[in-house]
Amino acid sequence: MARESSCKSANSQNTYQPLRKIIHIGGVALPFIAHFYGQFPAIMLLVLSLVGFLLLELLKSRIKHTPFAKSIWKSSELNNFALDPFLYAISVLLLLLLSYRIEPALCYVAIVVLSVGDSMAALVGFFGRIYIKGCSKTLEGTIAGFVTSSFIGYWFAGEIAVVGCAAGMITELFCCKYDNLAIPFAALFAMIFLKTSGLT
Repeated sequence: MARESSCKSANSQNTYQPLRKIIHIGGVALPFIAHFYGQFPAIMLLVLSLVGFLLLELLKSRIKHTPFAKSIWKSSELNNFALDPFLYAISVLLLLLLSYRIEPALCYVAIVVLSVGDSMAALVGFFGRIYIKGCSKTLEGTIAGFVTSSFIGYWFAGEIAVVGCAAGMITELFCCKYDNLAIPFAALFAMIFLKTSGLT
């Protein structure tokens, strides 16, 4: 009960922020850049984006009352460091770096789950009506996140992407804090486990 209440409290701070979600979804470009042009350009683009984010954080006190600020930061972030987007960037950066040592396609699928699956779950879920017992997420949002991330992930890794996307979206359902870390790495570990267990 305490966990469910904390989840609802955290979600009550959220408003419908299409621009924030568009930026979040935009992360899906990085696996494609890495696939076609190599990991290094994708990493450099992400680092530049992270620098831009940190600059905005430094300017936040001056611009926090503007419509732009309210479209990209949650109300709870206007007077505090925006940890969620920072962890999002760190997760994607770690996955891109790991793609040098682990099968790149698995890392790319994990980024897809975070960028597309999580975003679609939030966007569709905002209008959803069927709430899943034990959490504040909707069935419509979860299905949308799973289907879209699986569709894109399949292009990178085939059938195993569906397993990763399922693991990521199940984590998204019940993770209240640090979901930008938990979702992609749950997806990655599920795919690695499947690969190493010889089930694929």
